[in-house]
Amino acid sequence: MKKSEFYEYGVSCFLSKDSIERVLCKVLWCSREDLFLKQDIPASFLYDFQKYVYEFKKWVPESYILWQQEFYGREFYVEPCTLIPRRETELLVDVMRDICLFSADMQTSSYIDIGTWTTCILSSLILELHPLQFQDIYAVDINSAILKLSQRNLERHHIAWVTLLEWSLLSVFLSEKKSLQKTLYISANLPYIKYWDEKNMWNDVVKYEPDSALYGGNKTGFELYTTLLHQCFLLKNTYKLKDIHVCIEIGYDQYDYSQDVLTELWLRFEYFTDFRNIKRVIYISGF
Repeated sequence: MKKSEFYEYGVSCFLSKDSIERVLCKVLWCSREDLFLKQDIPASFLYDFQKYVYEFKKWVPESYILWQQEFYGREFYVEPCTLIPRRETELLVDVMRDICLFSADMQTSSYIDIGTWTTCILSSLILELHPLQFQDIYAVDINSAILKLSQRNLERHHIAWVTLLEWSLLSVFLSEKKSLQKTLYISANLPYIKYWDEKNMWNDVVKYEPDSALYGGNKTGFELYTTLLHQCFLLKNTYKLKDIHVCIEIGYDQYDYSQDVLTELWLRFEYFTDFRNIKRVIYISGF
């Protein structure tokens, strides 16, 4: 069959050119460059192509269909048990990278990524900072299945010096003595949507992405972050830390509430705006 016939079929099912090419690469196990050079595709691949297209027609997220998602210019494995990496979250990597690069003690510090999911934040930051490296690096998540996927993504990007921990937030560091340097960096993209706030969410997100990745509390959705901030104070006292630098991602409607919480805790903080002009990332210090 002509390659154009596959394109025509995909377009008739309302797939974009980019989605068609990603599906064809998946079916043919080839790169975009190899696909570009092909003029004909064996008809035997049509059935598999149609199966993927059928999933698109059911509005299953593309990342769950193809089991991967691009983030910060790199591909990450994705499974239905994980949050899909999003472009907005790339801002968190930008902010944390700049903070680390301007720090004089980055290479004698520790790093913790909380709610690591696909490790897209952690892996991207490590690769962007290379050859600079933290003394200790931890990736924390509450789900063992997610941590298995995290390990696959670390291996995919040839990152071998990360310790994976199956715990909630910073609890493991408060319960067990771990190696932490005097300066600590923390990134977190925790669930921050209020329960029962589906009216402000895309249908495919509500239907397909795991609840554990979305909902952060009944009242504001900021509850998990509030717990994390209190744990940071405990951690600083327990380990006699010099500095803690925290970067978190928040929801579109959490600016006012988060500001109140941070002010009440007497913390220093700065907001960063994403490409939609939403205050999306907070850099927090002064613990």
